[in-house]
Amino acid sequence: MRFVACDTPLPRRFAPDSCCLLPVTGAQAQEKPAAPPPSGGNPTNASGNNAVITSPTYKIAPEDILNISVVDRPELARNIQVLSDGTIDMPDVGQIKVAGMTIEDLKKKITTELRKKYTRPQVNIAVAARQIRQANVFGSVANKGKLALREGWRVRDVLAAAGGLASLNFPPDRYEFYRAELNHARGGETLPIDLSKLLGAGDESQNYVVEADDTLTVREVDTSEANVWVVGAVQKAGPQLVPRSGDIVEVLTLAGPIPDAALLSAVEIEHRDRTTQKNIDLRGYNKPGFVSPVKLRPGDQITIPENKKRYYLYGIFAQAGEKIYPDDEKLTVFKVIGKYGQVNGAEIKQTKLIRTLPSGKTQQFTVNVEKMLERGDMSDDMVVLPDDKIYVQPTKRNFWERIYPAIQVVSVTLGLYLAFKALK
Repeated sequence: MRFVACDTPLPRRFAPDSCCLLPVTGAQAQEKPAAPPPSGGNPTNASGNNAVITSPTYKIAPEDILNISVVDRPELARNIQVLSDGTIDMPDVGQIKVAGMTIEDLKKKITTELRKKYTRPQVNIAVAARQIRQANVFGSVANKGKLALREGWRVRDVLAAAGGLASLNFPPDRYEFYRAELNHARGGETLPIDLSKLLGAGDESQNYVVEADDTLTVREVDTSEANVWVVGAVQKAGPQLVPRSGDIVEVLTLAGPIPDAALLSAVEIEHRDRTTQKNIDLRGYNKPGFVSPVKLRPGDQITIPENKKRYYLYGIFAQAGEKIYPDDEKLTVFKVIGKYGQVNGAEIKQTKLIRTLPSGKTQQFTVNVEKMLERGDMSDDMVVLPDDKIYVQPTKRNFWERIYPAIQVVSVTLGLYLAFKALK
């Protein structure tokens, strides 16, 4: 089959000012010699579809129009459209599969074939009109759909043109939570792409060339592959994105202030593989210098149990009643008196510590807190254990101290009576 130029406008996929070719047979098969390609100038890119392309590295695609000429052989000059199967048919050369070849590769191929008949043929090839090449981008990107390809674009270029990664669940720079693959339209090969290597580490081995009609698909992983769950005695229970470092401190900080009722000395972590770590001590997690004893992995569940340990205050206290026994502090009688306050009339030199033994028997100890305050002598201080009771009795008063308030009331009442009687 041969082709000749015509005045019919090209389809929209070609640039406006390009020529078209029509198949002819028989007497019409005298091919119109094509003008030799222009020399010099800069090679064009994909945005200049109406310009002649002479770059030796340009890859030929189906439906491109090639301007082929041979120096001093005008009869061999042709404008030939690459067929949809990627081939062209040229006199003295025959049918050649050219789709995917560079201009330089095709030039060498034709030169080799013409040498069988001509002496030192000098072949010139240019692309007079090119197909507008597109790629498909689907999935977790900002702009899905078809986009125009520039010559030499690779995966990173296509992702940038699509606006980058986008997800409602993950930040765009958490590449480890995205999966990508490139499907080549020609040949059907599918290449997995490690975005952490490509975008995070700059690994060019993952930056494949994207060709016409290729499809790049990006998907995000399931949240179960990216989150950890915090349950138990926390302010904000629920899923948290696993930190890059795997540091549990970041997760606890995001879960909000940990209440006093949390038992941080016995935290439990169940991993995705159903293995469990128990009695993890996270006391002091919010203090400088704390080193996390574990590294979190996606799918972990962190359980912070409730602190059910209690002790009790009775008698003359500013804040009496049931108290949570602290998980990160050793309590003493002196500390308890100082924390919950003493009031006037409290007999702190006779502070009672009452303890129930495992046998059920009760022990009672007397602690002189007044001596500790006055002399700084802490020798009598005692450690308070869970379930202990501390009792501070009121100060004992003598007879006159006890009746003095009543005498004051009687005195005031009598004074008022006498004053009222004098007015009469």
